[in-house]
Amino acid sequence: MDRVAGKASPTPIMSGEQKIKVEPGGGNKNNSQQNVSRFKAPTPGLEDKVFDYDRESTQMSARFTSTLNALADHVAVSFTNGGAEAGKAFRGIQAPVYTKPTLDQAKKDDYEEKEIWKDEYRMYSKKSSAWNENNGKIYSLALQHSSPAMKMKLEGLDGYEKVKNAVDGIGVLTLIQSVCYKQDNSKHGVLEIVTAHRALGTGYVFPTSERDGGGLFGTFPRPYCKSRGKWGATWPQLRRITVSVYGARP
Repeated sequence: MDRVAGKASPTPIMSGEQKIKVEPGGGNKNNSQQNVSRFKAPTPGLEDKVFDYDRESTQMSARFTSTLNALADHVAVSFTNGGAEAGKAFRGIQAPVYTKPTLDQAKKDDYEEKEIWKDEYRMYSKKSSAWNENNGKIYSLALQHSSPAMKMKLEGLDGYEKVKNAVDGIGVLTLIQSVCYKQDNSKHGVLEIVTAHRALGTGYVFPTSERDGGGLFGTFPRPYCKSRGKWGATWPQLRRITVSVYGARP
């Protein structure tokens, strides 16, 4: 018998057919929501516009869109050289394409055609140069508005090193979008391992009549009747969870 608040109570036994659930972090569903707004970005007036990662949240995609649009507006008016194009690229997460002008060899001796080509080439060079600079600024801005949890998640993605080395703003926005829409297909990072380890470490076992692996696992703290009547996972299920995170059997 277990003792709760000084009173003895019978140990409940859960049916093997009952739906089982493991809830990380002591079973508090509000943990992820409480942590969402703690990080503040450095841009004045946009401190709350943050790319955040919370694997339990269902609001990541909506918050991503809100942050993306607010920062795109900021880019359009604050970038002094090519701001409008940079803001458009930021919002659409797509780099502008500039076609290098060529001079028809048959008209290379035509003075007027040659002058037109020179003007087009100067414009091409100016826009390309401005975009290369702005793409780097977008990279820095996106990371400044990424929470520590998001940065940790990005570091675990396969394409992050390439984006980092290229200082590719559109590249990092693409990765952030994939995370917020849960399409990153990444390996488990440090954050997931810590969270899973915490979930496995904050629990108790329900004894049952089965041997070895027949126990039921539940997270706590919670009112004992509700927690033991609703939450729990069999040890075989926990083994599968652990393998998925650690890559090895416990």
